[in-house]
Amino acid sequence: SYSSGDKVASLNMDSSEFVSRCMMRLLAYQGKLMADILPQLLVNIVDCIKAVVESPKSPSFNHYLFELLGVCMRNISNGDSLDALVLPVLIGILEKSVTDFIPYSLQLLALRLDTLTSRNELYDKLFIHLIDAKTWHGPVSIIPGIVRLCSSFFKQHQLFQHTISTHLKQVFERFQFCLGHRRLQSTISFDLLGDLVRFLPFNWYSQYLTALANLLLSKSQEWNRIGDHQTILRVISTLSIIIIKKPMDLMPEHSLIHILDTLQSGLSSLFFGKVVFPTLLKASLSPRSKHTQH
Repeated sequence: SYSSGDKVASLNMDSSEFVSRCMMRLLAYQGKLMADILPQLLVNIVDCIKAVVESPKSPSFNHYLFELLGVCMRNISNGDSLDALVLPVLIGILEKSVTDFIPYSLQLLALRLDTLTSRNELYDKLFIHLIDAKTWHGPVSIIPGIVRLCSSFFKQHQLFQHTISTHLKQVFERFQFCLGHRRLQSTISFDLLGDLVRFLPFNWYSQYLTALANLLLSKSQEWNRIGDHQTILRVISTLSIIIIKKPMDLMPEHSLIHILDTLQSGLSSLFFGKVVFPTLLKASLSPRSKHTQH
């Protein structure tokens, strides 16, 4: 029986990876039936994570330790105590740039944020750190995790209205950074932009639409010239969301068509006629397998 919690307190730096692996699978199977031991187990896991951050063990041990933490986070009911215990450790990993553990930290923070029901100032500080330029200039491999966490913030924007709305300029700058990166421009950059326009209120980002449209049109010309129709499809998808999200009661000058024609008279007709419709036609005539990634 694990009802007393005594037996789960044995996880430590001398444990085999199979201990954390077994505990993870047991907890994943039992779920909330083991709720009485979760608080003590969580303290034990956090202590171990603090230790491996300072002195990493084998990659397998580290992996299952964070996996075990994730399973605990999914099943624990007291969110406030969870945040008080776990957030400082996970955010500390990001702030200290502990490269090996950053992907785990980003994933677990997104997991927690997706279920958040009340505001916590630690998350406000986390978002500000997350969109800092220095955070994005680390290993390219961590950028997808950063974008995933940004998306979780966008979904929960009601809880962080002031923090997100006053830092959107930096978010668009991070999008521009991804757009200029060869490995990120056709995928991650549009994941970030797409979630921004999909989940945030239109009026939060409407002031940036002219600059955004100018940038996307310029890049679309390059992509159209080299035949990169997949990326142009991402542009079309994003612009379609913006058109749909625009409230009907806003004046016409807030529309995307008006913005395009403000940049250059007749630009909207030119863009749709020379880029959008031909790209959509080519996509419809191409094998489906090539266009199911996004």
